[in-house]
Amino acid sequence: MFQQGAIQYIVGMMDRPETSVQLNAIWTIRNTLWRANPDEHRRVFMHMGFDRFYRLLTSTDRQVRQQAIILARNTTTSLQMFEFIREGLKMQRLFDALAEGLDIDEDELTLQAACTLDNIACLIDRRLFLEQGALLVVLKRRVKMRSGRARNAVFQLLKSIAGDELGAKGLRERGFDVAIAEALRDADPSGMEVDGGEWKITAAQALKMLNR
Repeated sequence: MFQQGAIQYIVGMMDRPETSVQLNAIWTIRNTLWRANPDEHRRVFMHMGFDRFYRLLTSTDRQVRQQAIILARNTTTSLQMFEFIREGLKMQRLFDALAEGLDIDEDELTLQAACTLDNIACLIDRRLFLEQGALLVVLKRRVKMRSGRARNAVFQLLKSIAGDELGAKGLRERGFDVAIAEALRDADPSGMEVDGGEWKITAAQALKMLNR
């Protein structure tokens, strides 16, 4: 595929104005990188370029943005690949793009952004998260969102940030313990949520970790 110049052609399609063309290009890259080794990931991202990747992560088209975030999620599952992405994209730009995705009122976007951030939280020093004021403001707001799947991903992210005492203390100082307790207090007492209320289990676990 590399020898045939297909990757160069596909990443060029990402610059086309048609949403369907951009989506097909991202899906093709995602499929190409499925189970790929780190060297193949690097080669694809070097062809794609990090400025282009950032444009996709912050696209005004929500479908394009969502697929780009899924690509980021799939590429931040190992420290080796995350370090490559962090070096090329720069950490602050990645955090800013994911915070924007988390803040959009669309369940699947929130879910994918939260899952990507959760990947990152498991790989880096939690203090880097505690320095992200804008992200933490969005995260606290998302504690009270309606969607069960996306909300569950938000609480899972909070669990990961609270994985050590420093992270737990930082979240407490920013009022996350109160926000989570209020979310649980305001939950449907019948337990008849459409999503089954799985988020409440994860929220209770997160609250316990914050208050340990």
